[in-house]
Amino acid sequence: MESQAYNLIEENEANAIGLFSFVTNQSTTSQYNTGELYITHLDMNNQVVSGTFWFDVIDHNGDLREIREGRFDMEFTQ
Repeated sequence: MESQAYNLIEENEANAIGLFSFVTNQSTTSQYNTGELYITHLDMNNQVVSGTFWFDVIDHNGDLREIREGRFDMEFTQ
């Protein structure tokens, strides 16, 4: 939904997550390291969605990675 924020938290069927991937190592958000995705534009006719995001994850070395000022523009299908 346009102009709505979604929490990026731990991975399960009902949640959205943030994913940090470096080579073959992946880290995701959790209940302790979260983030947010914000839909800024949703065009159902042309099937385009845009938004911004930020999130924190602990990488495979135990270091905190702070992903900031993320942006996306994507096509989607219904």
